[in-house]
Amino acid sequence: MVAYARLAGESGFQMTRAAFALIIKFSNMVEDFISLVDQVQFFQEDEGGSTSKPDIAALVKSLKEAPQFLSIRNKWEQAAKMRKWISDTKSKLASKYETELRQEALKKKKD
Repeated sequence: MVAYARLAGESGFQMTRAAFALIIKFSNMVEDFISLVDQVQFFQEDEGGSTSKPDIAALVKSLKEAPQFLSIRNKWEQAAKMRKWISDTKSKLASKYETELRQEALKKKKD
């Protein structure tokens, strides 16, 4: 656990992506993920290249038809939960240390 990780914004998103990559790797789903990435790239090329914005609803609909989509989406949700877990654990540790410091300060004041 990274006790002092910066979990907000881009740093937190990088942590989620790193956790997702590990989950995909150790779940032996790399080929399934590459297949989904290829589908997205094919969809973008079919829609007119990267200059125009693709129809997101149509893209999501086509991805949901892929058999591996749900399992990969679940892996992403697991990675996102890891970020929340680290954030909660970090908050609990900070509260614990703050309480210990207050108690120590009060003890020194009494002495």
